[in-house]
Amino acid sequence: MNNLKIRLIIFFLIVGATSAFSQALIKSTNYNVDGYWGKWEDLYLGLTMTGTYSSFVIHDNSRHPSQYGCKITIYGYNDNISMKEKNRRRKKNEWYTYNGTIEIFLNEHTNSTRKWVESFGEYFCSFNHKGKKGSTSVTYAAEIMIAPYKKHPQTYNIVFDGYAIGFTLY
Repeated sequence: MNNLKIRLIIFFLIVGATSAFSQALIKSTNYNVDGYWGKWEDLYLGLTMTGTYSSFVIHDNSRHPSQYGCKITIYGYNDNISMKEKNRRRKKNEWYTYNGTIEIFLNEHTNSTRKWVESFGEYFCSFNHKGKKGSTSVTYAAEIMIAPYKKHPQTYNIVFDGYAIGFTLY
């Protein structure tokens, strides 16, 4: 009986830890400058989103997640949304909106928030990432909008300091 309890505890710990963690490839990116969204750019070499749905980093596929290009934290993220509510939001195209933060890195190549936003895409963290010599961390309050979804979020828009970035997941 004791052995069964231990096995059940281990099973639930593993399942709980696994479901809370996510790693997904980013399919496409976009950004907003001066109030205008550009066109969605498909990624070929790729970026990865690693973490949980409420706190994650975006990093180059060839880099360790600790060398991230930006970190997004969502306050009060709710992952216990009923199927009825998800269907209602999808039908009305009503996005989920949360407050949070975004941490970005500036350096001599992208020395302003605007340049960082304009670089968001395939190579955005080639020169700017945590741990890169000369990079400086800047954190902004952000509004995080997530498009309606069936199972898991697929499209994110992050609005901060008068700019915005967007990305979709595979």
